[in-house]
Amino acid sequence: MSNEAQCYCGSELDFQECCEKYILGYETAPSALSLMKSRYAAYATQNVAYLMKTTQDATRRFYSQDEILKWATENQWKRLEIIHFSETIVAFKAHFLDSQKRMQIHSEKSVFVKEDGHWFYVEGFELD
Repeated sequence: MSNEAQCYCGSELDFQECCEKYILGYETAPSALSLMKSRYAAYATQNVAYLMKTTQDATRRFYSQDEILKWATENQWKRLEIIHFSETIVAFKAHFLDSQKRMQIHSEKSVFVKEDGHWFYVEGFELD
């Protein structure tokens, strides 16, 4: 996807007008929802540094950069579906093709926290 194509998160905006500005650090995501969408776009663009940077310090040690990169690169990210969101929680479905080219859906409720004016991913729980 070129920078002038529609954003991976599914918004009507171009990638550079939407999530790329957060991923590249030009702006800070203004909400948990914006951060979640930009993290999905980071998976789609395999930007592990952004995924680690936007994970809360207290929980970052529980995540492996190598495992995140493996998951990001083995899958083709097709669509993000927001199920529900509040100020600190985003429930979503990430539609993707796995390494065998089978359509899969990852359903999660993600928890976010705002610290010093910045939003961070804390943890996620699989949805039934």
